[in-house]
Amino acid sequence: MTDLPGIVITGVSGRMGRMLARTVAASDKARLAGAVER
Repeated sequence: MTDLPGIVITGVSGRMGRMLARTVAASDKARLAGAVER
């Protein structure tokens, strides 16, 4: 288990969503917990 906050991104197929997903996935301060289109 990790103490990092989990981030869920809604609208991940759009330009901003893809950028956010890449940024969160590369971060060592948060983890990508989920991503949905709708």
